[in-house]
Amino acid sequence: MRSRQGVARRRSKISSDSVIKGAESQVIAALPGREVVFDAEVNRSTGTGADIVAQRGADWDVVVVLLGHNDGGSPGVFQPAARRILDQLRDVPYVSWLTIHEVRPYYPDVNHFIAGLQPTYPNLHVGDWHAIANAHPEGVSADGLHLNGTGGSLMAGLVLGIACGLQMFVIEG
Repeated sequence: MRSRQGVARRRSKISSDSVIKGAESQVIAALPGREVVFDAEVNRSTGTGADIVAQRGADWDVVVVLLGHNDGGSPGVFQPAARRILDQLRDVPYVSWLTIHEVRPYYPDVNHFIAGLQPTYPNLHVGDWHAIANAHPEGVSADGLHLNGTGGSLMAGLVLGIACGLQMFVIEG
């Protein structure tokens, strides 16, 4: 995307629940030269995430989403809200929905649902946080979800790779 002056915009939005919240300073520090809006809240549902996307618009070149922890076990709630987010971000060049670390029985279903949407949303890429967290259990707290300092660094590296267009840890549909 280009601004009116012909200079490439470098705007990134991070939309999540509490899981990524502990990595805020590390993620922002990993993206110097980019305008970063980091929007993560405890107990955020995917529906609330969709409402916030509607308020903030789609004027980004990269959006990273990590939602579904709090409502993924209710497909009738999660799935329409996830589609609403992706519909609203249809014009964003690169949307990466990060996989959930599969520590609860319904989390694999959440990840499969999002991956299955890639043919419908060509700008959707699935960032494999689950693989990173699985390979580095020392990066998450006892609940297997929330990040500690190590996990924050790992998450910042993943988001940096996404923002820079690196394809490692991206699952293509």
